[in-house]
Amino acid sequence: MWSGLYPETHGARQATSHVADEIRFLPQQLQENGFVTGAFIANAVVSKTFGFEKGWTLFQNDSDHNTNGNSSMLYPNAAKWMEEHKDERFFLYVQSVDPHTTYDVPSDYSKKYYKGNYKGQLGPAFDREEQMVVDNGSMKITDDDLAWIWALYRGEVSHQDRYLGELINKIEELGLLENTLIVITNDHGEEIRDHGTMGHGWPLYEEQTRAPLLMSYAPMFTPGANIETIVEHVDLAPSILDALGVPPMKDAEGMSFLPMLEDGVGKRQQPFYAVAWSRKGTRSIRVGDWKLIVGKSSGWMNLYNLGDDPAE
Repeated sequence: MWSGLYPETHGARQATSHVADEIRFLPQQLQENGFVTGAFIANAVVSKTFGFEKGWTLFQNDSDHNTNGNSSMLYPNAAKWMEEHKDERFFLYVQSVDPHTTYDVPSDYSKKYYKGNYKGQLGPAFDREEQMVVDNGSMKITDDDLAWIWALYRGEVSHQDRYLGELINKIEELGLLENTLIVITNDHGEEIRDHGTMGHGWPLYEEQTRAPLLMSYAPMFTPGANIETIVEHVDLAPSILDALGVPPMKDAEGMSFLPMLEDGVGKRQQPFYAVAWSRKGTRSIRVGDWKLIVGKSSGWMNLYNLGDDPAE
């Protein structure tokens, strides 16, 4: 999302990987073109330790899930910074870790999605350690336990949604809504037994790899428009730079998808495709409704038509 490069190119594909100094990030390009840049992040991996601090006027990583890493702290801190820089060209990046294990939200959020009072083995929250033992089969869960996990997850989504909404309200309150590009997406989804496992990072099914992408900028985008064409995370930085009239990063492998909003196709290569990597040697490619997942180390292949079989 920051480099416009595929993982195979930038090479930072392990939990302990440090991003090479020569890899250029979106905030660097914006900062050098007159933007003040602020990052408010709750993910411990996206930190100075691993080389992510390049290009930021302010880089704040609050990765403690129980304090600033919680949406109730992260978004207000970001809103305060935005207000301080409202008269400048600013780029604000907010990366919450909610929803993410530990699933732990005020009961007002989780009880919307669960009938009655849960009395099972998991308790009021579902943490990373529990996720791991459920995933490897050491802890056996019932259908009721699974329903509770889903309620906690959906509660986290709703909790996140509230504070994201407050940030957008702040943009409007400051009179910036008509002149601000807003982009909402994620880096991955979460599996809750969709294909028999829990969490994220290994399989490449749609529940983990398909990301929402919402963009709002009144002078450029028609409200309510829905583009079905496939785009990838590598396309995001080139598209943002294109929308803001900033020169592109010369080494980016992604391409701006703005032309397809104007004439349906533009200069993008056809067919449109999306590729993904997993640390366990799995690869996938999607072209239209067709998706191929390959177990590189063991040699298996699964081919799906998502139009006929969206659950894979």
